Amino acid sequence: MTAPSSSASVWETVAKLLFAVGLLGGLFALLNNLGSLVTLLSKLWSRGPKIRAEILDGWFFCPLSSTPGEVLDAEVLLRIGAVNQGLEAVSVQEWAIQVEIERTRYTYPPEIIMPWLVACRPFVAREGFSSRETWKTEWPLKDLRNTSEPYEHGKAVEGWLRFVLPGAEADRIKQHGRICLIAKDALGKEHAVACRKPGEDWTELKILHADRPNDAYELRSMHGPKPPSIQ
Repeated sequence: MTAPSSSASVWETVAKLLFAVGLLGGLFALLNNLGSLVTLLSKLWSRGPKIRAEILDGWFFCPLSSTPGEVLDAEVLLRIGAVNQGLEAVSVQEWAIQVEIERTRYTYPPEIIMPWLVACRPFVAREGFSSRETWKTEWPLKDLRNTSEPYEHGKAVEGWLRFVLPGAEADRIKQHGRICLIAKDALGKEHAVACRKPGEDWTELKILHADRPNDAYELRSMHGPKPPSIQ
């Protein structure tokens, strides 16, 4: 009398297993479809412009005042690397930086880069079997503020932006300020593209003025392009 009951139990177990296998198959199919849907939505979302950038170098300068206690305007020159990760080409209409220090935030638009400014970075010159440490120049400095060409998908762009910070202390901003770069494209979309946190290391960089006699003298011994006035 127990055999029919045992046989029924076996078939019941098999049915449950088949149901479980079917349920798992349906779940995998659903997850696969969801993955395809997410991929499609991601492609559609990234079709629009998406500017990404980073601050590669930074130079901070604040001239000394002859009046005790007076703080003159700081000057910041940033070398920027940018790329459009979206599929749609677009130009950047406006750049700006936001400087946050002691929970206070300031926004500054870029200023013109004068043609006599020359960027200099450390450089090891090879001369036969010997080498010596010197500086390598970059000139002219590409002003991203004046770049109207569209940013094509995946094409990297490098350039410079210069900012004047009224009444700010350059060294204090460099060491303790959070600096965020903002780009606004021609379609009106704002991109917060890069931030430098307080205390981050900056690569060694200096900016020389070719119209100053001392700087012009120093530039003559450096490698790289220079303004025509430097002989």
